[in-house]
Amino acid sequence: MRFLARCALVLLLAAVCLPFFGCAAPAAPEPEGEISLTARFQDGGGDALSSGAVRVLRGGQSADHALEGGELRLAQLSRSEELTLILLDAQGAELGRTTVRFSTGAVIDASTDAAGTSFVTLKPDTASVDLLFALRGDGALACALRL
Repeated sequence: MRFLARCALVLLLAAVCLPFFGCAAPAAPEPEGEISLTARFQDGGGDALSSGAVRVLRGGQSADHALEGGELRLAQLSRSEELTLILLDAQGAELGRTTVRFSTGAVIDASTDAAGTSFVTLKPDTASVDLLFALRGDGALACALRL
């Protein structure tokens, strides 16, 4: 009889305590916040580009943005969004391009792989990122954090 009472007590305690120790249903994921991006562009020699434009392909839409003081500023970007940036000269000819993919991680980082795809990792509380894109000899834009 004492054994059954102890078993019942243990089961009752377990039922009450389980939600407090992570065994309850998982919480709904938090919505991903928006970020803003400031991009600066350089030629292959490291000199800043101050003229021309950048064509931004985003969500099936395309828009050309003039480089203002050598910068491109984009706001209200989703962290799960993928962007293609195409650097254009003053006559509209393509100089270079990259596809930018965002992810969330423990640190902020930016890199470009051999195929020319840029990967930007942001901390969960990051609201803006400042990037530098440099023309590579193969027509890709190499991405790095601007510190």
